[in-house]
Amino acid sequence: MSVEQLMSSGNDASHLIDIEKIKAGKRFVTDPRYVVANAYINQGKELIMKLFGLSDHGKMTTALVDDLESRLAPTQRQSLSINYAGILLGVSLHTVVNILRDNEFNAKNFVDEHNVAAMGYSKLNLNGDTMQIIPSEQWKKIINYASQDPTFGIFFNEGFTALPQTISDFLLKSGRLTLINKALLPPYRLQVQDLIAKRSAEKKQTKSKGDAPDKLILP
Repeated sequence: MSVEQLMSSGNDASHLIDIEKIKAGKRFVTDPRYVVANAYINQGKELIMKLFGLSDHGKMTTALVDDLESRLAPTQRQSLSINYAGILLGVSLHTVVNILRDNEFNAKNFVDEHNVAAMGYSKLNLNGDTMQIIPSEQWKKIINYASQDPTFGIFFNEGFTALPQTISDFLLKSGRLTLINKALLPPYRLQVQDLIAKRSAEKKQTKSKGDAPDKLILP
């Protein structure tokens, strides 16, 4: 599977929960944004592995990337760009979810998650502190934008300036921000909205039965 297939798989994202549960095991996070973002990361990584003939824990040097990429057909290069954009989308969204949960930005986690998924195709280096406290004014902006868009897709356009600079600078440098907004965000948003709606329905049903409430906190 690839990010392109994920984008064209329709609005029903229920199947992603089962797939991500198997891959994540005990580390599975039920937040709809996290689930869908994770799918984009995994599919992007799988496409990179396929194009460059890598194993799951493989990694490439810059010289090797340049050599192998030069041999790809134009359609393969286009697919590579889309799938790498999927990794950027997913890792950035994971980080936003974590920021809202922890009230701080773990720059090392962002860097490490990107580098593991990109497998050397692109590399991000950590500049500055590992853990970064979000200034109060920036925190207010993040909360405001998150409340406007439950999918958090807003952070790639109107809310872009509210992101920690490490994330925003890298997204700009990657040259994939326009691609993310035009091609990836529309299907991503629909898939997350589908999961949010279904989880909300499940919560209502659970409450009506008098069972323990779902731990998932929806926006």
